[in-house]
Amino acid sequence: MRRLAAVLVFAAVLALTAGTALAWHAPVEGAPTAMQQWAARGFFIWQDGDGMHVRVRAETMRAPFSGTIKTDGVFAVVHGKKLEYGDHYRLDANKRTLQFKFQTAGAVDGLDFKVMGGTYLAFSLMVGGMAAEPAEIYLGHDGWRPSSNHFMLRR
Repeated sequence: MRRLAAVLVFAAVLALTAGTALAWHAPVEGAPTAMQQWAARGFFIWQDGDGMHVRVRAETMRAPFSGTIKTDGVFAVVHGKKLEYGDHYRLDANKRTLQFKFQTAGAVDGLDFKVMGGTYLAFSLMVGGMAAEPAEIYLGHDGWRPSSNHFMLRR
């Protein structure tokens, strides 16, 4: 009886802590194949075993990419990737809103992050101070496109 109780307690703890590993419902698994095409410009967003990833790229013209990502969970880990002078990101005091701005030309800049708990990630993406075109947003391996520069991923 004690062994069964211990197994049930372990299973309950595992179920409660596994929430951070749950996949997002939209098809965002795996890096977008469009990232391999150097002519592709835009935002590349995906999830894998290391968490969520956001990359931006412009082929030649220097372009300012910016955005806001919100969650009802908590951003637990955030790392900039290949950032240069002037590129920056900021996490608010509650760790629920992540803002970024990157200038890039011929390179890839980005963020890696993990979210603890929560049921959504809400994105608002801009290029050159204007709403990003959905055609410049690639989600997951197959490059799924949202209908707007404002979109939400749910668990």
